Amino acid sequence: MLQAAASGPPPPCPALTSGNGHSGGHPGAGKPKGAYSTKEESCFSRKAARSSSRIDTLSHMTDQPVVELSEAEYRRVWDRFYAEFGFRPSMNSAMWPAIKEPDASVTWSLGALDDDPDYELLDRLVEVVEQGLRAVCVPPQGGLFALDWHHASYRFSPHLVGGPEQAQWPLSPYPDGDYYIYLSEDFRTGSFGHPWEFSLCLFGQEFLSLVEASVDEILGTPIRRSGRPVPRT
Repeated sequence: MLQAAASGPPPPCPALTSGNGHSGGHPGAGKPKGAYSTKEESCFSRKAARSSSRIDTLSHMTDQPVVELSEAEYRRVWDRFYAEFGFRPSMNSAMWPAIKEPDASVTWSLGALDDDPDYELLDRLVEVVEQGLRAVCVPPQGGLFALDWHHASYRFSPHLVGGPEQAQWPLSPYPDGDYYIYLSEDFRTGSFGHPWEFSLCLFGQEFLSLVEASVDEILGTPIRRSGRPVPRT
């Protein structure tokens, strides 16, 4: 069971061991309403397979558009994330949201993906987030961190992945079993996927101006803006 950490993050996991490498189970394991449907399990399995494939690809790369964080950098990045975002990992809903969501942030429930038999919404969501981050993170200072709680994490250039003959993006905005985070090097822009609340927070004003309308179309009305609940009408 995931529990709130009292200090810094654990040491990095050097590689995923099997499946998607998570010991905590699929995102539905902590959902108050119970286990996932068969469709949701299939969605999780599909994303897990993609993640495993991505890691295999990265491990054989030679020109390093994606690099695994060293232990020292891993700890530096995670320590800063804990401090600046007040990260409190927990399956307990009383501890949600798991971060202090920035003023320029919008959070959506991922519940719309429950009714997505052909994964069209999921694929569109991933595409929108990746395109938005690529547009905002402009070289040469346009690197991103891809952080996976309790597992190997990465630094990469979004302009050198995802295209023909390029490695795929590490991880995903979709939190398949653990907290998945994309984070600009200045920590001002990114995404935070919460596997237990089953939500996605996007932050950074320029990033939101590019993607918010499209994400609304995919996921529906947000549940929070600037960390505050959105009134239901």
